Amino acid sequence: MGRIQNLQNGGDPILTNIARGYQNAAFIGEEILPSVTVTKESGKIPLFGKESFLTKETNRAVGAKSNRGTMDNRKTIPYNTEEYDYEVPIDYREKNAYSPEDLEAEATELTMEVIKLGQEERIAKLVQNPATYPAGHVEFLGAGDKFNEPTSDPVEILWSGQDTVRGKIARRPDLLVLSYDSYRALLQHPKLIGLVSNSGVGVLTIDLLKQLFDIPNIVVGESVYSVDAENFTDLWKGFAGLFYRNPQTSETRTARQPRFGHVLRLQNNPISDKYPEGGNEFAKLTIVRSTDINQELIVGAEAGFIFKDTLIP
Repeated sequence: MGRIQNLQNGGDPILTNIARGYQNAAFIGEEILPSVTVTKESGKIPLFGKESFLTKETNRAVGAKSNRGTMDNRKTIPYNTEEYDYEVPIDYREKNAYSPEDLEAEATELTMEVIKLGQEERIAKLVQNPATYPAGHVEFLGAGDKFNEPTSDPVEILWSGQDTVRGKIARRPDLLVLSYDSYRALLQHPKLIGLVSNSGVGVLTIDLLKQLFDIPNIVVGESVYSVDAENFTDLWKGFAGLFYRNPQTSETRTARQPRFGHVLRLQNNPISDKYPEGGNEFAKLTIVRSTDINQELIVGAEAGFIFKDTLIP
């Protein structure tokens, strides 16, 4: 069976279940851009429109005709998914020394880790790039407003971003994203500690930050990458972002509901499978590979607001 036919048939059921269940707690990309399934590798999806917020005459007198309007033009945005894959070999002697099933499961998790790290890096670059946002939705924090300055007011700063989003989409953000360094600075901020000190709590937590900022969800970007397997670099740094993701699921969401963006994932992905090296059944290497076909797409940039340079170096 060829590679394409193998994958089109769903890959290896056991390994694919491992691939789809794999999660790395440090990756937050799909918290910002929730996954939505598409049935084709390319196509168009609907964009959120604001026509439903227009005030219109709806009062009808007895005997009068109904108030009539027109259907709003549906706007769409094109998408085009890409394939991402990675594979690793397992030697037959390793199978003799260890359980083959455990080795294949470990290989599946490794290949998915590589694919997911790549996705996290792409999302981190996209979300932290000021060019992703419309004018007025990016703020570079200046002196006096940095999160690690004791005189700054993070509550007011973050509320201003929420107000900007609400003014554009009529919804307040439901997600605050913090880089790890920004998160640490907020936990140590004297004004925030002072706000909760009367409650008898000596240490700030994410749950308390949710209450202070009146936002239901906070995630911290702690993912790192390395180019030499020795030194690590943060993917999220000096950053805070506010996003409206929309609590609706992909099944119940309509074109009229705003959302910052998606990971558009081709149905039945990700997929994992295995095959003998070179297709030779007597090969000494078994190859385990994982595949994911998707695209990160911003569909409502006005539903996001970011703060850059949140810390004094």
